[in-house]
Amino acid sequence: MARSLTGKIAFNTVVQIAGKVVTVFFALLTTVLLVGYLGKTGFGDYIYVITLLILFGCLADWGTSTIGAREAAKNPSRQAVLLGQFFLFKAVFSFLAVIGLLLFLPRAVIWMALFLLFKSGRDFLAMVWQARLQMHKTAIVDMIASGLILFISWLFVRLGLGVDQLLFGYLLATVLALGAGIFLMRGQ
Repeated sequence: MARSLTGKIAFNTVVQIAGKVVTVFFALLTTVLLVGYLGKTGFGDYIYVITLLILFGCLADWGTSTIGAREAAKNPSRQAVLLGQFFLFKAVFSFLAVIGLLLFLPRAVIWMALFLLFKSGRDFLAMVWQARLQMHKTAIVDMIASGLILFISWLFVRLGLGVDQLLFGYLLATVLALGAGIFLMRGQ
């Protein structure tokens, strides 16, 4: 039986809050793990790259996720066309952000440039789910991503790997989370 609009919104809100608590907890554990392993300088290098990633990720999105979800939700009959247009727009901005990011650092930034492309795919899925009031799927993918980042970081620390490899692990977690998101989209 279909849930009412109020029920869907309440469910999505509760799941988003729970998902945020889990992802923040995983991020805290990852931070403690990496600070202890990399030391101040290594963790500083790691955070520098992550900060650039966040900056260029915001530039790649440029508000399209929020606007796209709103417009798609307001126009259900044109939803497929609108989502396709926003996907193309996000792809262009992501490509430009990747070019900008590649100007900053060597190999570590290559991982992060690729990350932007895969993160853009996750953001697109989140936009679709927001338009369809299925934000619980976004929360699931976010929890998977942060859990994988924690696990892969722990594994790479145990293997004695460095900052470049840890950043590759960040990319790997994002690719796997995108795969989980695509799996959740099946049949839609």
